[in-house]
Amino acid sequence: GSKFIYGEGLSGSIKVDPDDESELIIDVDSESSKATCIEIKAVIKVDDETDAKKGDIVAKVKGESDVTPSTVVVGAYGDYAFDVTGDDPETVYAGQTEQAIADFTIEEQIKETFINNRTLTLTLPDWAVWGALPDEIKDSKVTLTLESFPGKDGHTAKYKVTAGTGSAAELEFEDMEVCLSPEAPEGDLVIELGGTCGIDEEITVAQVKKPFIMEVTQSPTIVIGRADQAIAEITLTEAEAGLFRELKGDETTGPVIIELPKDIEWEDFDVEVIEGDLEIGEVDAEDNYLV
Repeated sequence: GSKFIYGEGLSGSIKVDPDDESELIIDVDSESSKATCIEIKAVIKVDDETDAKKGDIVAKVKGESDVTPSTVVVGAYGDYAFDVTGDDPETVYAGQTEQAIADFTIEEQIKETFINNRTLTLTLPDWAVWGALPDEIKDSKVTLTLESFPGKDGHTAKYKVTAGTGSAAELEFEDMEVCLSPEAPEGDLVIELGGTCGIDEEITVAQVKKPFIMEVTQSPTIVIGRADQAIAEITLTEAEAGLFRELKGDETTGPVIIELPKDIEWEDFDVEVIEGDLEIGEVDAEDNYLV
């Protein structure tokens, strides 16, 4: 339907083109005598969801009358959902802290999918905790503000949504770090995205690897009750340079500990660097632990 907002003299009719239902025809029977404004109300439907492109619905204005602009956005097609894409996963190591993960992006499929005062959560596996995180992530329409870490384990970070109006938001998550437990399994590090904003997605941001490769020579047979028995030689090789870390200040992580079974103690040992520029500090044995 249509109605005059202002103006005089214009008359005509509006109909859907029977040969092309994507076209709306305005027939003018008489010209306007004054500058005229018409409001047109219409309902559209999507005939083929498999072919329709998501995003703005743009109407083209053409015909014998000169109209400016020649195109106008009349709506948006899509779901109130999000697209999550990321850079290639980084390599991270079990037992290491302050490790960078891949950047990723959250993009609204249609504008105003983010709703004001709702939340976005980023949840890591139970063998990982958050390190460095941006306090604020924003584009021109939406701002996410780091609000808290729900629970006591540090696996989940929660952001609060401040949403405006305008085009679809695109938010870039950059400069993020994680800390991994020594028991972290090899494989994908996946972030689960959730919260009250309605997102339910996952993104792989890193590949977890073991920091060291342990190899032993052929193991000799030892006898119960006898002292000073030789065992196999043990070789530890870094997956990459710098994974053996110097213990500094009040740090409680850093030393390498080799543990024997219960009731077997270290009697004598020799530890040396056979390749690389690592410098070894004190080596101590206490019961079945070599530190």
